[in-house]
Amino acid sequence: MQKSQLIEIACDLKISVQHERGWGNKTYNLETAIALLNATENFLPEWNKDSATQAVERAFEWAKAEADTNPARLLRKRLAVERQKKCKNHNLLKLLVT
Repeated sequence: MQKSQLIEIACDLKISVQHERGWGNKTYNLETAIALLNATENFLPEWNKDSATQAVERAFEWAKAEADTNPARLLRKRLAVERQKKCKNHNLLKLLVT
């Protein structure tokens, strides 16, 4: 892991190679983002490592649950929930009948 700022400023990004789907950028997964926070020593007065880590964890949880814009994946999630409900109802009905 390189010590770097967590938020990349667009004008500071090095544009070197255009990939098949556009220009590359730097993103961080949850573990890397937390590692960067743990390596950080200076926070604003209202922030510390714990509060920043909690905020990042909540942001990743929200993104996983709410920010998906892929319609096929959203449909798959919705259908999986419906299927689980129907299976539970079916199993309950089987118990009541027997």
